[in-house]
Amino acid sequence: MARVLPDSFIATLLGETKSLPSNWVTRLRTRPKSNMAFSQRDYSLTAPSGHEFNLVLRASLQSPLDFSVILVYMEDSQEYILRRNNGVHPSRHTNRWEKMQGQPNSQLEVGYHIHMATERYQLAGLRIDGYAKATDQYRDIESALRVLLTDCNFVVPDSARAQIGFPGV
Repeated sequence: MARVLPDSFIATLLGETKSLPSNWVTRLRTRPKSNMAFSQRDYSLTAPSGHEFNLVLRASLQSPLDFSVILVYMEDSQEYILRRNNGVHPSRHTNRWEKMQGQPNSQLEVGYHIHMATERYQLAGLRIDGYAKATDQYRDIESALRVLLTDCNFVVPDSARAQIGFPGV
């Protein structure tokens, strides 16, 4: 059984430096999955701390607005989704913990949203990344990737910054 990651440790993982090599853009181009309706590509990396991460891009082959950019923390063969920047999926998202607590606005409209790992969701037996908030920070998979890289403290080499449209390049 997976351990519960405290919010403080989740923040540490998100804040630690994660360096990308100069060729990571090419290595992360999605490819169609056999017999699937989406394309996907994963990129594994190890931070200076020794923590292992996986960066995942997944895109629908039918709709360019239906995508996910995911940061996964790997520990003892367990996967913990720390952040997931989603595109527009066909259904609305419900923040289940907030709904169980009777909190208003627990349901998000269909649209772009960012899933975040929380301790409270794990303790409630829910998916670690079940909490989401609506966003207008991105509109496609490339800009969702830029937001995740910035929010999760990735170091992008200067030679690759223009390839993914980082400002000031």
